[in-house]
Amino acid sequence: MKLWIRSLALVAMTGAGLYLASTLLGSSDGATQGLDTTAGAQATVPQAQPVMQLLPREVLRVAPGTIVERLTVSGEVQPVQRVILRARSAGVVVELGVREGEAVKAGDLLVRFDTEDLAATLALRQSEIDATEAQHLFARQALDRIERLAERTIATQEQLDQARREAAVLQAQLDGLRAQAGIARAALRDAEIRAPFDGVVANRNVDIGERASAEAELMTLVDPTRLEARVLIATRDVPRIAPGQTAELRIDGLEGETIEGSVLRINPVANDGSRFISVHIGLDDPDGRLRGGMFATGTILVEERADVLSLPATALREDGDGAYVLRLAEGQIERRSVVTGAAWSGGRIEIRDGIASGDMILISPLPGLGEGVLAEVSGG
Repeated sequence: MKLWIRSLALVAMTGAGLYLASTLLGSSDGATQGLDTTAGAQATVPQAQPVMQLLPREVLRVAPGTIVERLTVSGEVQPVQRVILRARSAGVVVELGVREGEAVKAGDLLVRFDTEDLAATLALRQSEIDATEAQHLFARQALDRIERLAERTIATQEQLDQARREAAVLQAQLDGLRAQAGIARAALRDAEIRAPFDGVVANRNVDIGERASAEAELMTLVDPTRLEARVLIATRDVPRIAPGQTAELRIDGLEGETIEGSVLRINPVANDGSRFISVHIGLDDPDGRLRGGMFATGTILVEERADVLSLPATALREDGDGAYVLRLAEGQIERRSVVTGAAWSGGRIEIRDGIASGDMILISPLPGLGEGVLAEVSGG
């Protein structure tokens, strides 16, 4: 009995083992078949094209704007009114009313020369005039008497001619002495040098006690309230410049500030030994911070146009078919042929045809970008 029970248990265990092995083997085959099917499905789906990411600074949305053409210039600030005061005659300086950097009013005394000799000369000439006038008066009276006597044939013609000669000679002497006295008075006036206008003494070349020769430079007077910039422009650019055009200048010593002005005058001839012409720009300096001799750089506005479509020069490309740009539309790059106009300041190129307001244009020369490439702007 026990032997039969053990035999039955062995048969049952063997059957269970066979069933389990069969089940596991079937599951493994099914899984293998499932993996093969998935692999087949993946092989039939095409791989997705990558989307290139563009930075906001690499694209530009087109919009009408104002474009300008500016001409770069440089030069120096100069006073409009500047005078070198000179000695009209030789003399010794006995008085100086101002020093360098001091402000003066029109009519103020600046320099006085020693006038002792000049005053003596004028007094001498005046005394000679007085004596000659007396002689001339007697000569005229004598002439009048002889003319009356000659009318009655009492005086001869020779006497009449002699009286007329004496009166004429004295008149000539009197005229000469009066002219010399006028020169002496002028010399006396010229011994005092006065300011011809309100200004500031820029430099002084004499001191008290020095003897200055005729035409010697005494001092320089400038008007600091009226300044202009003298800039040099190449002769080829002169036809583009006209009085009234606005200018923006940066002045050494006034960093970070822009001084506005306008073209006042254009010299008619080029400077000696060069092909540059001087252009004078009036400056607006209400605070009085500008000084003569300051270096100036800036631009003159030559032309300005509004409502124009333009792109940076870096946005333009060229191939055998001509100029074109790359436009981003609906997530894809496309080629757009364009008609360009003039180049303007700031590296802008006028676009006359081929783009419209609102177009998104690639402005950076990125490699690998061409028509049909998928792209999008990062963060937008």
